Amino acid sequence: MEKNFDFVRNCVIWISYLQVDDVIVTFIMLSFFSFRRGVDMLIRTHVAFAILFILFFIRNIENKFIFVIFVLIATIIPDLDSKFSSYGRHLIFRPLQFFTVHRGILHSFTTAVIVSGILAVFWPKISFAVFIGYSIHLLCDCFTKEGVQPFWPLKMKACGSLRSGGKVESLLFIGIIFVDIFLFFTLLIFGLG
Repeated sequence: MEKNFDFVRNCVIWISYLQVDDVIVTFIMLSFFSFRRGVDMLIRTHVAFAILFILFFIRNIENKFIFVIFVLIATIIPDLDSKFSSYGRHLIFRPLQFFTVHRGILHSFTTAVIVSGILAVFWPKISFAVFIGYSIHLLCDCFTKEGVQPFWPLKMKACGSLRSGGKVESLLFIGIIFVDIFLFFTLLIFGLG
């Protein structure tokens, strides 16, 4: 009984020292994303995978708050070329959709590297976060039936058998959420390092 009390007491003491820019920010930012169904892999699945990678990298990141924000923002950027996506449906993105094809240039590592390279020159603190978020989105979409052209303008396509918005994706989402929660509490208990 006394050991259990010590464990709980130590957790409460540790949590009392927790700062806002620590790992809790990852779960706070999750609430800013809507989970609507779309044509492509659901935004919630992209965000769940982004949080997984955030939790892997957060211990080694100096400015955790900026890292979390830009990973999550970059995770949704590739789908802005679709008028059916949660965020791409807004009128402000119509000009972009006029000049691009869905699953075209925005769904490529070519764009991820170019954007991250430009950011590395002008705003280096966010370039890694943008690359991680953007790449996570592309990796997730590689498993869908629609696939992506990872090295646009090359016509080579990477695709899998996952149906966007299907039952398997829903199960995958639930599984990743459990992994996210496990990693989150592991970081809370054992610290950020």
